[in-house]
Amino acid sequence: MKLAKALKVKNRLVGEIKVLQQHIVNFNSYDKENPPPYDTEQVLEDLRSASVRLVVLKAKIAAANVPIVSAILEIAEIKGQITMLQGLDTKEGVTNSTIGFDDKVVRTTYVARIGQVKADNLVKKLTERLDELQEQIDEHNATTIIKD
Repeated sequence: MKLAKALKVKNRLVGEIKVLQQHIVNFNSYDKENPPPYDTEQVLEDLRSASVRLVVLKAKIAAANVPIVSAILEIAEIKGQITMLQGLDTKEGVTNSTIGFDDKVVRTTYVARIGQVKADNLVKKLTERLDELQEQIDEHNATTIIKD
């Protein structure tokens, strides 16, 4: 199976596990006169089985991803930097504000070491790098085969 498909199967398994967990939580305790639609002991066995399959699949995916680990990690770092830059206070200029009970006017001159234009340009460059790395990962996922 190609790595790209294995990643989709992993996501389906994660969803299946969430549903099984929810069935256990929702249907474990019930009114004796109104039995639940699921046998939670059987669902628990199904959950254990799905969890084992997920662990095995995740291990295979991790092994297959060894050649691109640095790209995966770099993407995570770039995303963090982009988030930080997009939230960066780039306020510049003079503002007047009032403080205290007597509404004293205070004049503040803001200076941004990294202005909005520079922050936007940095985000653009980081996004371009992110796209390059994502292309490498997509190619790897489409061509790498993992053993069943």
